[in-house]
Amino acid sequence: MIEPAHRGKFLLDGWERALAKVRDMGCELIAIDVRDDGPHELWRRLGFQSYGLLPDYARVAGRSISGHYMCARLDEIIEHHERTGSWLFTDEQPAAH
Repeated sequence: MIEPAHRGKFLLDGWERALAKVRDMGCELIAIDVRDDGPHELWRRLGFQSYGLLPDYARVAGRSISGHYMCARLDEIIEHHERTGSWLFTDEQPAAH
């Protein structure tokens, strides 16, 4: 979960530190859920793929908001960065799940 004060202020240096923490914990897969009106497209560009969509994920001011369930494999993210020098995937470089 991203601290509310830091939402929308995503830093790639922080992403690198987060990935190191995930690796140190021995995790191979990162799973997240993101509101449809949130940064799900950013997560896709960071190598995450949707594996599910919940139409009534959240309600805000009486409005229903969908939620994306997404995952990424740590080794694929690291390999992509080593190969391209970038943490961001393009449409031509999807994560290979």
